[in-house]
Amino acid sequence: MASSRHDVPRFSCGEPTLDAWLREQAAPATKRGTARTWVWVDDEAHVVGYFGFRRVPGSLALSRGSPTSRQHSGPREVESPACLSAVSGSVA
Repeated sequence: MASSRHDVPRFSCGEPTLDAWLREQAAPATKRGTARTWVWVDDEAHVVGYFGFRRVPGSLALSRGSPTSRQHSGPREVESPACLSAVSGSVA
């Protein structure tokens, strides 16, 4: 995860939502246990890319005959993974 030794504020991939997620949400989500983020840095510790997985609420339809489908009568709410990734515009 990005830490104080990584230059996160200068990161820009050209997509403001992805830039903001890295700067504002990645560290708190890691502390809450709802996301994991990995960063690539250059020789000067500037973040040049990242990818992360976070849990998002969603609905999962269980396939007929699966072990858990016998325990539930229909779709159930689960947390499913979402993947985020971005590369700095200066690298791309």
